[in-house]
Amino acid sequence: MLTNEINGYQLYDYITAGAKKIIVNQRYLNSINVFPVADGDTGSNLAFTMNNIIKKANRHESASKTLDSVAKYALEASYGNSGTIVASYLKGLASESVNKDKLSIKEFSHNLAKSVKYAYSSIATPQEGTILTVMREWGDYLLDNYKNTSDLRSLLNSSITYLTDVVNNTKEQLYELKQANVVDAGAKGFVYFIEGIYEFVSSGFVSDAVDEFKIPIEMLDLHQDLNFRYCSEFDLEPNKSFDVKSIKKRMLTYGDSLIINDRESYYKIHIHTDDPEKVALFLRKYGKITGSKVDDMKIQYDVLNNKKSNIGIITDSIADLPTDFIEDNQIFVMPIQMIADGEIYLDRMTITTKNTFQVLKDSKVYPSSSQPTDSYIRKTLEYMMQHYDRVIGIFISSKMSGTYSKVKTIAEEIDKDRIKVIDSKANSGSQGLIVKKAVNAISDKKDFSEIIAEVEESIGRMKIFVEIPDLSYAVKSGRVPAIVGKVADLFKLRVIISIDKEGNGSVVKDRSLKKKIKKISQDKVVKDYVLIHSAKEKEVSEYIDFATKEIGFPPLFVNNVSAVISALVGKDSIGIAYEEVNEV
Repeated sequence: MLTNEINGYQLYDYITAGAKKIIVNQRYLNSINVFPVADGDTGSNLAFTMNNIIKKANRHESASKTLDSVAKYALEASYGNSGTIVASYLKGLASESVNKDKLSIKEFSHNLAKSVKYAYSSIATPQEGTILTVMREWGDYLLDNYKNTSDLRSLLNSSITYLTDVVNNTKEQLYELKQANVVDAGAKGFVYFIEGIYEFVSSGFVSDAVDEFKIPIEMLDLHQDLNFRYCSEFDLEPNKSFDVKSIKKRMLTYGDSLIINDRESYYKIHIHTDDPEKVALFLRKYGKITGSKVDDMKIQYDVLNNKKSNIGIITDSIADLPTDFIEDNQIFVMPIQMIADGEIYLDRMTITTKNTFQVLKDSKVYPSSSQPTDSYIRKTLEYMMQHYDRVIGIFISSKMSGTYSKVKTIAEEIDKDRIKVIDSKANSGSQGLIVKKAVNAISDKKDFSEIIAEVEESIGRMKIFVEIPDLSYAVKSGRVPAIVGKVADLFKLRVIISIDKEGNGSVVKDRSLKKKIKKISQDKVVKDYVLIHSAKEKEVSEYIDFATKEIGFPPLFVNNVSAVISALVGKDSIGIAYEEVNEV
């Protein structure tokens, strides 16, 4: 329907039409994503943001109410550079359209042009040749041409023709794009957004045709050094000491690609960094972190440019695995959340064993753990399904966490045939050994069904025993009855915890891990084993020597337990996880 005035209903329809056009072409956008990092997720990030608008934004008759709702939910789910910039832009459009029931084409054009400054101001170091350039050029084009057109459809059509040249020119503006011989993915995504609006204005629907893409030879030879490894985002409820200019300046010492968006009661902060934990500790001084997301761009880059297998593996942060093993085998790790006094930390990402005990000490209420959010699980699995033929997920025992059940439900909605989610009936080191079993089977080129069978068969052979010198942590967490803790404390007892065949936590009669190691080395043939701990280096070294002598060979690896497990077992805990094989 052509009109000289646009109400809230129409704005909602236009924006969601643009969103749908991006979602349809997200794989194409992923395939050309090389700036700022060639991690192949610009399309996924934009689609993630757009999906949230479609699912949650309210369709009001009032233009300002519709735009407020769109901006709110765009910011809530803004992800990655492009998603965060688009959220800033839509916030700008809402801010420039306050108290307006309808917008004339003139007002619409002016407000879109003014929205660009919100996108630019949210970024610490704006870069031309990106989505920002196309946003600015579109705004300028609308201001120069709205007087010369009789309707919105014609204005949109001519602007798309103009922006095609603008997007093509991004190849010449950024070295990375010129090297790969592709246009900027974010810039192209914004043009898709406009195309979706145009298609809806013209016909009332959005085409589901997908652009085909042939990878240029230059892109096949692309090699890129990552400045920083982790794409990190934080939702921060600021305190009185928070100052945007000061924070921007200091945050740039931790990384790059810094974007700060404000939305009434909180700020959304995006940064590429090597140390999300340091960023979190810094931000805690200026408010409460109520949400966070971290993506490992190194693994994404490697999967996009040097994928080792067509079968991907994902686990959660409870699994104990060395960082280099995770990186070498391109394992996706989904962080479990730790919640302390309303603040949300991501296990092994924004909080590690190193700082867990300070957080425990500072917390008024003992921290609890929580599964990853539905949206994070869905985004991660959908990203993996774009890059792998099959995916295997191995998660902490369903008796200890709802993570397995939640991931399984979402995986079945996405593709129940290509994603297999496995209940490890384990945690920590034993869960890590099960993941390693899957990695080995994939390396041996076994087919999908063989790998699943081998992994599931191994679960019953994985054992774990952890010696806890101080049960007070387990008591505070609610995992151990208070009376048990009092008795252990009274008699200065060390306790060994384990996991039974069903995946439940249990306390065993042994009270010395060294005696337990002696016993298992005598009774069983230990195929592989690992040591896990929250202890000091000197104590760990002692156990490495002891286990090596008793079992006859050194551990596969030695690993700090996760922050979530540290909150359960406390300081100076140490354990062994192993795969047992009955003597022949």
